[in-house]
Amino acid sequence: MKLFANIISIFFNPILMMTYGVVMVVTETYLSVYPLRMRMLLVGTTFFVTVVVPGLYILMLVLWGKASDLELTNRKERLRPYFIFIFTQILSVFLLKKIMIPEWFINIVYGSIVALVISMVINFVWKISAHALGIGGITGGVMALSLAAHQNPFYFFIILWLLAGLVGTARVILQKHTIGQVCAGFALGWICIFCGAIWNYYQIII
Repeated sequence: MKLFANIISIFFNPILMMTYGVVMVVTETYLSVYPLRMRMLLVGTTFFVTVVVPGLYILMLVLWGKASDLELTNRKERLRPYFIFIFTQILSVFLLKKIMIPEWFINIVYGSIVALVISMVINFVWKISAHALGIGGITGGVMALSLAAHQNPFYFFIILWLLAGLVGTARVILQKHTIGQVCAGFALGWICIFCGAIWNYYQIII
């Protein structure tokens, strides 16, 4: 059971969530009409900025003895990585604007930045689940975009909620988080990304 929980934790590591989100956007929205080269460039750039850069930084922290493990199990070791995550997200906004990605997608990244900042502040006193934050963000983003597009991908929602349950259960089984920390992380990610994704939609209505 712990092996399966570890596999789930690896595949749904929070630093991968931005890349997964971009892959879904360029394949499941009207951005799929973009040339393949441009979509690959977008995914590749996102992966480098939000996965490779912070991933290497965390690895260096472990090698330098500044962090006990790659998952940053100790809450007190997460502050500097949070700053790196936030910085790379801000850098992503800059790059997305340079290649003229639609504003609604950039607003999703803004929602992600807000979620990370709030999570970092909470981390000073309590260890909120970053894994749950990530999967919660993707779920919230998909639900918001579906609402804006007046679509109901019922089975996709079921898959996302099942994945969220698997991720949360895995973190509890591995004793990395309590149920409360997992639920709080999911709720924070869902709310911030949902609001970011739906913002343009309500601006148009107003």
